[in-house]
Amino acid sequence: MSLAMLCVVLASSVNAQRYLIDLGVNDGVNGFDTPAGPDINGNHWNNYSSSSPVPITGFTLSGLIDDTGSASGIGLETYEVVGGGSFGTNGLNNGGLAAGASHAGAKDPDGPTFDAGSAQFGLRPAADYAIATVTGDYFWTSNNTGAGIKITGLDPTKTYNLDLFGTRATNNFRETQYTAIGGNGTFTQNLFTSGFNNTPDPVGTLGPFEGIGSDGVYNANDQYVVNINGVAPNASNEIELVVGQGSFVGGFYYLGALGIIEVGVDGIAGDFDGDDDVDGADLLEWQRTDATSSGLTDWLGNYGTSASLSAVAVIPEPGTVGLLTFGFVTLVVGGLRRDRRTVR
Repeated sequence: MSLAMLCVVLASSVNAQRYLIDLGVNDGVNGFDTPAGPDINGNHWNNYSSSSPVPITGFTLSGLIDDTGSASGIGLETYEVVGGGSFGTNGLNNGGLAAGASHAGAKDPDGPTFDAGSAQFGLRPAADYAIATVTGDYFWTSNNTGAGIKITGLDPTKTYNLDLFGTRATNNFRETQYTAIGGNGTFTQNLFTSGFNNTPDPVGTLGPFEGIGSDGVYNANDQYVVNINGVAPNASNEIELVVGQGSFVGGFYYLGALGIIEVGVDGIAGDFDGDDDVDGADLLEWQRTDATSSGLTDWLGNYGTSASLSAVAVIPEPGTVGLLTFGFVTLVVGGLRRDRRTVR
């Protein structure tokens, strides 16, 4: 009888569902709902919109569909931040980004030329948000502390990435700060939404007669989507998103499109630090938080497995598990200890 038999151990697939939300007004003049889908990119959309200029606190949307059109239990609810305010809606009549904008060299949000973002800021590609009905209207608040949206019905075993887009054409420099509050902390990201040459540039990035647009003239954001990554739900299976003042007081703050990306893997046993693979760091985390024989067996069986790859593992026969476990753990721990001595 051989000491071991080879079998293919398939890693769990990454669960990366994405939910796309168009926020704004849907009165048919100032703004429009985005058709559920598919759009020109093949994506399905949710509309978090109102015909009223002011969505009151408690404005809800339930049963979000993902970008393939599949239903979920995820929902949205506006709420009033302590010391903050509520959202209003606005759109094409007041600085929303429309298809075929008249400024020279403008990016057409319905076309493939929409800028994919800047690697300088670590941004994910923005092209999927380049839909005229999405960028043409928006939520806004004038409260510096901000207004809030609760993302509800989340999976407590997953983490979530957020894509955030805001714009408003105006000659005044305006910057929005997005704050995501989850069970694993508070995360922020800032976005310049507005600005032109006749207002003093507060951060010294623009020269005379330059706007923040992609052509250097247009006075609004027409290219950048910012990201907040790795937010875990709180004990209520929610994440709170606050839209408010950035690095300086701009007076008005915007959110026109929101992407919610559910990430994580379904059960790679032995991944004790939750980073979607099983490696030496997980053994140290096992020692700290688990220390059970079953947990050690899981780690040994899936060592080298990641969320995106399949791996061929050696599965010991029952009589050899103890011997191989002891030898393999000793080897890995010894290597980790040597690494600790040599790295300062």
